[in-house]
Amino acid sequence: MVTGISIMAKAQRKKNLKTDEYILKKSKRRCCLCFGLNCDSMRKRGQIAHLDRDPSNCRTDNLAFLCLDHHDEYDSGTSQSKSIQISEVKAYRDELYQYIKSGKLRDSEIHEKPEKINEYNKIFPYLRCLYNDIGLFVKQYYDSENSRNSEISKVLHERTKEFVPLLAKYELSLSKKLYAEITTFFDLLLDYKNRVEGAVSINRDEMVYKRWLAINTEFYEKSAPMLERLKTALQ
Repeated sequence: MVTGISIMAKAQRKKNLKTDEYILKKSKRRCCLCFGLNCDSMRKRGQIAHLDRDPSNCRTDNLAFLCLDHHDEYDSGTSQSKSIQISEVKAYRDELYQYIKSGKLRDSEIHEKPEKINEYNKIFPYLRCLYNDIGLFVKQYYDSENSRNSEISKVLHERTKEFVPLLAKYELSLSKKLYAEITTFFDLLLDYKNRVEGAVSINRDEMVYKRWLAINTEFYEKSAPMLERLKTALQ
């Protein structure tokens, strides 16, 4: 016998599945705290978090995709003054959604035909993500707190170290010209990161702002065309 309660429960589960699917598609499985705190736009294994910690509240405004580590950290916050606040998560989530909507993540994933796999398929997605992350870093470094900037710099430093062995794996199969273009682009990204760190000091005045703004503008003008050329060559 099917009761009214069981019918309602099934309807609610179906509704929740649709909501979960919506959040996964909207976030593209990017953790909004990784994005907001670390300038990390890489895809992650994670879960959909209920921001008010009420599992029955499945309104989209109360949901966000978080990586496993950040979900644990958010749910286990013990001190109200030190734990990540719901307003922070929502702000970073909205920034992430806007970033994805702009199309900057569109080329981070290569959809391949099963019968034909590009042997370099790992290089371009990594370069694209690194470009996005360092671009975001350059864009917001001036406005961020020094403690947060230090953390972001550390994350980017580790990620750039990961790219070196990845590129070495394909070095012999790449043409000398293409390999040179990849390394030139990679060095350019690191140079912009280092220049921003050198330009922005603790005492931020108008001159510091102008230096940061010039680097920010130059970053997109110079690196964007290079990335498009690599996209064509590697895909």
